[in-house]
Amino acid sequence: MSSTVLAALLLFQMQHPAPVSVHMPTSEVIDVARMLARDLGYPLDRYPKVYSFDLLSAEGRHAGYISIGFYANGHPINYLDINETTGQIVTSMTCKVFDFPDLSVFQRAHQRLSGARPRTTEELMEDINCDHLTVVRESEVPNSKPAPHGK
Repeated sequence: MSSTVLAALLLFQMQHPAPVSVHMPTSEVIDVARMLARDLGYPLDRYPKVYSFDLLSAEGRHAGYISIGFYANGHPINYLDINETTGQIVTSMTCKVFDFPDLSVFQRAHQRLSGARPRTTEELMEDINCDHLTVVRESEVPNSKPAPHGK
């Protein structure tokens, strides 16, 4: 009986491999952060010298996440954390998860590569040490309309 259970477990693991972290080149991380900044309403294209992005060192990030700082004139606007297996983007600064259609395309492609399923709100909250998580689906910058991507 125990050999049957062991065989079933091995078969399950072969059919459902554990998700793996997918390498994201710095350029891709910055592209995704720019996409999110535009979704939030920041006029990156109108003022390209004002806004910048910088990868954060390993000591400044949550395990399993790539962290990037988003700045205006050298002052932090937000620190974004991109999950290495799901591509989901959160920020522990304000306990938010970002859910824009163009990000969903990136996330689905990332999840196909990693074999991961999207993390639940509870899992994301635990990952970034937040006791709540606000889902952001629309621009947060007052009086600003996001510029079309790629322009």
